[in-house]
Amino acid sequence: MEKEPLSKILLIYANRNEGSIIFKKAIEDLEKQYPETFFVEHILEKKTENKSNYHQDLLNEKLISSILQKNKIGYEEGKYMMCGPQGFMDQAKEILATHGIQRNQIKLEAFSANFISSSDSKDLLSSVIIYH
Repeated sequence: MEKEPLSKILLIYANRNEGSIIFKKAIEDLEKQYPETFFVEHILEKKTENKSNYHQDLLNEKLISSILQKNKIGYEEGKYMMCGPQGFMDQAKEILATHGIQRNQIKLEAFSANFISSSDSKDLLSSVIIYH
């Protein structure tokens, strides 16, 4: 935002609840520092605060369209970057495709759990507590 002061950013950030918003304070600081160019809309499975940029829902086309409309952005105007679990990103890409956004217009950063197969774990020791 410092290097591109004419650019505008809309962060649509999905989390389970307010407590699970990673970097919440840093994001709020950016909103204050760049009030004309940085905007955040939170999608929460469960919200407890009644803020205009907090939406209780799961990712869906109707919600994304209303968020873009609220921020006066058309689908065709954006450059898209997304990060999240595979299912979430598949849903987001499907919503964008419905509105004519091609896959080459989207930058992705995927994250996934790392699994250790039994052949990799022969020298690995772990303590495990099982609750039931």
